[in-house]
Amino acid sequence: MFITDHIRYWQASGESIKTSMRTKARLGQIVEEGRYKGGTAPYAYDLVRRGRFNKKNKELYELEVNDFEATIVQIIFHKYVNEGLGIQRVATYLNESGIKTRSGQNWHSASIRGVLKNTTYTGILRSGESRSGFLPELKIIEQETFDLAQNICLQRSNNYQQKRTVPLNTRGQSLLEGNAYCGHCGSKLTLTTSGSGYVNKNGGVTGKKRIRYVCYNKTRKRCDCDGQTGYTMSILDKTVEDVIYQVFDRLKGIPENEIVGKKYQETVKAAQINLTKQRWILPRQPRS
Repeated sequence: MFITDHIRYWQASGESIKTSMRTKARLGQIVEEGRYKGGTAPYAYDLVRRGRFNKKNKELYELEVNDFEATIVQIIFHKYVNEGLGIQRVATYLNESGIKTRSGQNWHSASIRGVLKNTTYTGILRSGESRSGFLPELKIIEQETFDLAQNICLQRSNNYQQKRTVPLNTRGQSLLEGNAYCGHCGSKLTLTTSGSGYVNKNGGVTGKKRIRYVCYNKTRKRCDCDGQTGYTMSILDKTVEDVIYQVFDRLKGIPENEIVGKKYQETVKAAQINLTKQRWILPRQPRS
């Protein structure tokens, strides 16, 4: 009996996997044909009937842009890309402005992230790895704006290891949050707060809040870091700020034509090096 049940379970499991694969393939095919795959309409779109029927003679739904919600989507992208707000701050802005989700609830970071990641707003439907062609009637956001949003999302992620050109923190007192690393173990420096400050009944501030950058590896004992545990935020920020101002002051004293000329020389030198490499890569032709 046990063996029979096991065989039946194995057969059912195999059929379930096959059904899932067929469904996924079919949905991908529908999307590649430029048709809506079904389900709840994404935010900023309505489901409408336009006389398209399936094989069972059932009328199917199509997507149509909802003008009001489309404006909200444009606001979300504008705040995120052009004004530098983070996902949570965008959600806070919408909630404080009295703008609710389709269900009448407050916006949350997950819903904002879902909007920023949805390719439908560029006029391209998606299902897994499948993509449709460009559908201009569904376009709400320019492709360039969408790509900028994806780049910002990527650079603000904790796992991003390359050089950042987008600040992780656009609000608060810290200058280097997410961009400072321990010089001893290479760990990222995180912010920590100790103490407390509050406004007393006379309007004065009682107590003092201390904000520091701390080595994550050392505080969590993840490695034997021989550096100091923390750095006072105000001191470290001021040091970096002074260095930046010194660099700007030096640039002011350099003639503009000298800067342009040096950049031109660097570009020419890089092109010459690249050309030399290409010559070595090309196979030599035998002499006739």
